[in-house]
Amino acid sequence: QAPSGYPFNLQDIDLEKIINSYGLPASRGVLGGAGSFRVTKNGPVPEWVVDARLSGEALELSEIGLFLDRLESSLVVTDGELEYPDLVVELYQGKALGSGELHWTDRSYGKGTLRVERVNMESMLQALGQPVVLGLLNGEADFFWSPDGGGSLGPVNPRIEIKGSLEVTDGFYPQVSLLDASRLLPGNKNGAGGTRFERVATGFHMHNGEIRFQDLRLNSKLLQARGNLMIAPDKRLDGVMEVGGNDALGATTVPVRISGTLDNPSVRPTT
Repeated sequence: QAPSGYPFNLQDIDLEKIINSYGLPASRGVLGGAGSFRVTKNGPVPEWVVDARLSGEALELSEIGLFLDRLESSLVVTDGELEYPDLVVELYQGKALGSGELHWTDRSYGKGTLRVERVNMESMLQALGQPVVLGLLNGEADFFWSPDGGGSLGPVNPRIEIKGSLEVTDGFYPQVSLLDASRLLPGNKNGAGGTRFERVATGFHMHNGEIRFQDLRLNSKLLQARGNLMIAPDKRLDGVMEVGGNDALGATTVPVRISGTLDNPSVRPTT
């Protein structure tokens, strides 16, 4: 039994060897830090707690292609539970702040909250291999993670659920012009030229690979738009937006249907 309050230092913790052994998303990088081991209750089955603070730079969540410039957090570990109360991550010229916990006793799961501040959307989406949207991302969300079927750690298909809100400011979506699309005759091709906006705000719910955006609102000098959008696990799009221009022709909003895929969206009037 280690003495209560036993201090230790952590060096060169290899994420690829430790985190990946639990079936979590593949990660690469090295962490370091310091902490202490304390026995909180003696007896036949003693209770204990580990307090530590970890930090690392140039980390990669390689399975999804996400790169972290810096990560820092306190950790509290007991027999079957890990808490991280003050996670700070620097990524893509912005920051993410969060807290959460991971359990691995009778029922393994993780949950927590995350707030994102001024993350560069273009850089992040390019790294993830997704169609580019320019702008600064802010948002907050609650998340829940568990192995498929609620078993032990090491799942093949973990259940991930995320629910929250987000906004993108000073942005540009290059693949389609919502304003031009709203003024086409039904059945015509997408408007070209892209959509520039001051702000996009929406609630969202991600579950089983499907993402639903509720009450999605877009504001710009040229147009206002509002609606709902779903992105299926295979990247198919399904949604309707009410679009109106900020000019004499925009007095009446026009419903436009969003379909196709993330890589090849289709936006056309429905009337």
